[in-house]
Amino acid sequence: MIITSFPTDAWDQYAKRFCSSFLDNWPEEERLTIYHEGETPLEHPRITWRRVWDVPLLKDLVDLLKQSSPAFSGMFEQKGSPSPIYSYRHDVQRWCRKAMIISHHCRTYTSEPIAWIDADVVTHSPVPRGFLKKLLNHSYTAYLGRPRMYTETGFVAFDPSHEANHNFQMLYEAIFVQRSFTLFQEWHCCIGFDFCRRTLNVPAEDIARSVDHSKTIHPFINSELGDYMDHCKGPTRKVLGRSDPSELVVEKPGIAYWEKSA
Repeated sequence: MIITSFPTDAWDQYAKRFCSSFLDNWPEEERLTIYHEGETPLEHPRITWRRVWDVPLLKDLVDLLKQSSPAFSGMFEQKGSPSPIYSYRHDVQRWCRKAMIISHHCRTYTSEPIAWIDADVVTHSPVPRGFLKKLLNHSYTAYLGRPRMYTETGFVAFDPSHEANHNFQMLYEAIFVQRSFTLFQEWHCCIGFDFCRRTLNVPAEDIARSVDHSKTIHPFINSELGDYMDHCKGPTRKVLGRSDPSELVVEKPGIAYWEKSA
């Protein structure tokens, strides 16, 4: 099962591309659940739409963070600057949504592997059956590790039937609901994920373990995930609808998507 979410204005920019490429390239048995705020622009039997504000505690948490301090929306006063400076790494009222959706979904639907995939991802090639189970390799979570910075959570998979699931997801939620994120240098879902993974020492598979991180800061496409998907992360990639070919530092022979872009 795949889950995602995106802002109401993102459908035409990239989310439509995400959905169509999912339907074209993921196995028929895989389903997509989208947590949304606005309309449902696409109806399909493999897609389920759920209201993002139906996630327990989320609406109250976001409202409280917005009302409490501009800092929780990433806005900070800076000496010498006439207006506040925005820090996306501290926009916790935005990032808590992803963590809360993941936590809720993994505690509600426990019968099959679950992967969060950011909605600016394109699935460019057919994904084999059992792909999520293969990535998990009997571990609780599979993630894109980066040795010199936090995990890249554009893709992260979980086995909610694993004994580690309840404690992990309860802690993940608590970091934001109880404002424990203020103890971290940055206030986003990636930092929270790493804290839970390390604190609870859950069985975990680093999908990017074979990536040469000295040559790239884009582990997604340079890992096994890049055989099937491209993460169009950031404003430039979103507009182009793909990553720059120069960001691929490993060879992926036989994959037409990357050969065409070379």
